Amino acid sequence: MVFRFPENALGKRMGNNVNPRPERWARSARPLGHLLYLRPHVPHGSAMFLLLFLAGLWAGTQNALAGGGSFVTLPALILAGLDPRAANVTSTVALFPGQVTSGLAARSLVSGAQHLSFRALFAISLVGGALGAILLLATPVAAFARMVPWLVLFATVMFAWGSFAGSVAKLGAG
Repeated sequence: MVFRFPENALGKRMGNNVNPRPERWARSARPLGHLLYLRPHVPHGSAMFLLLFLAGLWAGTQNALAGGGSFVTLPALILAGLDPRAANVTSTVALFPGQVTSGLAARSLVSGAQHLSFRALFAISLVGGALGAILLLATPVAAFARMVPWLVLFATVMFAWGSFAGSVAKLGAG
């Protein structure tokens, strides 16, 4: 079984390469571009489908338990041949339903937001998401490809710091 990508917005068949001009953003993504993005032919067979399926399951479970599922899906989608911006959008859309249901189920466990109504939290999330989407779409693919490692590093540090700061606060209060 071979996975086939649908036609792009211009009506051209995408074939095995999701980005119609990968050399354009791959060259500008140097110095890491030659390691990560220069893949003239990425196999999209059963193994790639299985990898993406398992990455999706892992990310959904991780999001439900602790968050950070994009740390799994973003590299898997880039490995599958998507450019980093398309991989980021795809990851966000794919993980959104699980984030909503996990957020609703665990809303009572959130500390520091009890005084905010659901409407306020929804409005804040909607505005932040819209501004982030506009910023992402305004960023050229090549620039975003260069920023991805730094954004992942920043997110990792913030994720770790949030866990560390919470345990230090509990330790100090006890």
